[in-house]
Amino acid sequence: MPPGFPRVNGVPFSQRIIQLQHAIVILYETRSTFRQIFLDTHHSLANDPQPTWMGYSKGLIVETTGFNDKTWLDDAGHPHSDQ
Repeated sequence: MPPGFPRVNGVPFSQRIIQLQHAIVILYETRSTFRQIFLDTHHSLANDPQPTWMGYSKGLIVETTGFNDKTWLDDAGHPHSDQ
């Protein structure tokens, strides 16, 4: 299972941040995980995000929605909800 967000930021592996014209992509070395932050707020998922491990992120000030409830907050197993 992927670590999900925000837990993926706590693992001691490298990350690569790639800035594109309409998105910022974060590539995590752990488990081939990636996160997309859309800069175009009119993206098709903006109004109907599909729940995923990393949620749906948009904007320069990152606002993330659409999390599933299967990830942990940390390696100790503290759960969170889809809220």
